[in-house]
Amino acid sequence: LTQLIHKRESGLITPISTRKKCNGHVSLGPKYQLQTTLEGHSRCVNRLHWNETGTYLVSCSDDTSVIVWDPTRMKKKVATYETGHSRNILGVRFLPHSNDDLIVTGAMDDKVGLHSLSSQSTIEYRCHNEWVKDVEVDPSTPHIFWSASEDGTVRQFDRRMRHVCTPTTCQNVLVDLRGKYPSTRSGLELTCVAINKANSNYLAVAGKDCFVRVYDRRNLPCPSRKEFPRPVMAMAPKHLQEGSKRTRAFPTHVCFSRNGEELIANYSGDYVYLFDVVKGTYSNEYAIPKNCKRSRAEMAVAAVHKDLGDKAQKRKINNTNDNHNRAIYHYNDAIAINPCDGSSYSDRAHSLMVRGWKGDNDWATRDIEMALSATEVNAKTYKIAILLLNKTSGPLPKIVRLISEARSRFPNDEDFQDLEKALDVKNVNNNQEKGPPLEKVCKEMTGKLLETSAANSLLQEKTEREKGNRDSSDDDDDDFFTDENWALSGFEAVKPDVFKKESPEDEDLTIRLPTQRFVGHCNEETDIKEASFLGDSGQLIAAGSDRGSLYIWNKTSGNILNVLKGDGDTVNSVQSHPFDCLIATSGIDNTIKLWSPTAQPHSKFYLPVYESRLSPRLRLQRLIRSLLVS
Repeated sequence: LTQLIHKRESGLITPISTRKKCNGHVSLGPKYQLQTTLEGHSRCVNRLHWNETGTYLVSCSDDTSVIVWDPTRMKKKVATYETGHSRNILGVRFLPHSNDDLIVTGAMDDKVGLHSLSSQSTIEYRCHNEWVKDVEVDPSTPHIFWSASEDGTVRQFDRRMRHVCTPTTCQNVLVDLRGKYPSTRSGLELTCVAINKANSNYLAVAGKDCFVRVYDRRNLPCPSRKEFPRPVMAMAPKHLQEGSKRTRAFPTHVCFSRNGEELIANYSGDYVYLFDVVKGTYSNEYAIPKNCKRSRAEMAVAAVHKDLGDKAQKRKINNTNDNHNRAIYHYNDAIAINPCDGSSYSDRAHSLMVRGWKGDNDWATRDIEMALSATEVNAKTYKIAILLLNKTSGPLPKIVRLISEARSRFPNDEDFQDLEKALDVKNVNNNQEKGPPLEKVCKEMTGKLLETSAANSLLQEKTEREKGNRDSSDDDDDDFFTDENWALSGFEAVKPDVFKKESPEDEDLTIRLPTQRFVGHCNEETDIKEASFLGDSGQLIAAGSDRGSLYIWNKTSGNILNVLKGDGDTVNSVQSHPFDCLIATSGIDNTIKLWSPTAQPHSKFYLPVYESRLSPRLRLQRLIRSLLVS
């Protein structure tokens, strides 16, 4: 950040360019503090949206009103408008290039509203027959906007055309997923829609399954033909695609980056994930980049972080995962600084495997593939890879191949000799099962890697619980989100990377995998919780939590930089100012909070903490409070 300021003072870059680069800079993440609290609504504030210039902020609430605020200058509300909705408003947007006069809303009364603040008039669209969960606008035109509803449709509206319709005769359906990818009998319930601001032809749609689908508006079928639209790409974390039974995790919000090259999705019952829209990421492409070069200073800093991770991993106190969290934290920084070091990937995979949070095994598998692609692979990497495959019930031929490679590279290593004796490598075939000798050798090798008896017993206990979890029935939906099940649900067998589609239109559509994930927050109580890129460069990621916290992550490393108390119950909406270092948040409280960097950063060291589902007592308290307010 200081280098940018020096370049500006020297005239090497313009003040406008400096302002954009400083906005959302990673060094500002730990410095965000509460600046202002705006009061005006009588019930919880569901959504926020900045106008194009960042001078005004609009909010919608369960009190069925929208308020326009001037948060930067007067720091108070400018206008209050009663929308005419009869139920909670779940989506709001300024219509661009309308002089901040037109506002679009969507609500639980199944209606979409177009409101004019100057004329105090409203146009109602009654196309949907279920809740309208989100609305979106095109930043390049003041005429077109979209809505996403639980009826399984995304509808397009053009205010230049007269629109009179009913849900059965309306012809403005842009994406129709009714009867396909069913989450209910009527089809897939949609939760959010997002436009790619760099290329408004691409529209991201998510519903109550694990996939984010991106459509090209130019290639969508005509509504009269009643054809299912085919997405140009689909994205989902690998562990959510696997298994015969669909997971309950689904995206509550998706958002494109400013340049349109990346997309983040906030999953209910899971984490926040980052996807590459341009290149895409698939499981067969995990490899360390060729010609990967870093300066000596960067490699020295990365070595310090890796050393801290090694020390933290060796301290297993009271069979807790705190030191594994600390080790993963430092490995994340080391890999972000020096992504060429294969040993950092294998060490992080080891900590992920032992920690055992949801999806950790899949990310450990990814790290192992990266480590094995390095030019220099040590014996520890092969050992961790074999342990991970054995733990996740990986294919036996792959285990045999790794043992053979390790035996040829390290012929004097006793562990590989024992593995070769325990498993007859020459006579193994695809139908052969792993016997007790292999399990025994793996446990002994695990103890050597963990280096303490406490960590060994912890891993053995997790393995036993994992086996019991796999043997138990998956039909009990009520126990799906228990702490134990969430923590262990990542231990699943490796499945093919291409998801088996439910219709011929999506055959051979390979699912793109995330490039980064952001853990620590809890997203279960509400299905409108947002995640946003902060700043013009998007180096920071922010999202709310059911515990009333605002989380800020480093996009490159995935580490938590700041945790702020943003609400008494739940933080739902997180919106970054288009130009300045300013964040607006809202949630169950009837207030809006504004956050900006200060001179003094937090000195606290943030580690990801497993936020479990709210207790029944706390749920009851929140329910009683909401009934009293209503």
